[in-house]
Amino acid sequence: MIVLILPIIAIYFLATDPAHTFDAKDDAAFIISIKHTTDKEHICTENEVEEFLAKEAEKGRKHLRKMASMCGSRERVPLRLIVRLDGKEIINKQYLPAGFHRDGAVFIYKKFILPSGKHTIKAAMRDSKAESGDEFNYNLEETVELDGLGVIVLDFDETEDRLKLI
Repeated sequence: MIVLILPIIAIYFLATDPAHTFDAKDDAAFIISIKHTTDKEHICTENEVEEFLAKEAEKGRKHLRKMASMCGSRERVPLRLIVRLDGKEIINKQYLPAGFHRDGAVFIYKKFILPSGKHTIKAAMRDSKAESGDEFNYNLEETVELDGLGVIVLDFDETEDRLKLI
């Protein structure tokens, strides 16, 4: 009986009275958590779609008439993200799409520990081809007040088609 009680007491003590915490009580967290599907590398024109469907019909694949989306490359454009926190650039990176053919979504997760207080967050994201490197599809600039153990998340809202802070 004592053999069973001793581990229970040890587990109770260690579970209810931890010796340390992971975050300081006066720190806050800024998390970037984005899952986004970028544009295709090459989008077919109407003529290219017609040629693709004609070739598939010649091969005896008439059932692919509705599959015009298979025309062209499956590869997607890399996602470009720049994030500035209080005027300091913390991310300036290009993320490649997931998948063997780079045809999946882009996944980004980064966590930054900050002191509590007022912070200005600027973010710019590009998910399509651009002629010059300075063009971004989505921009965000907000000032937030974070208290101790507060968390703010930068996310991309697919329904509203914009960057937002949660």
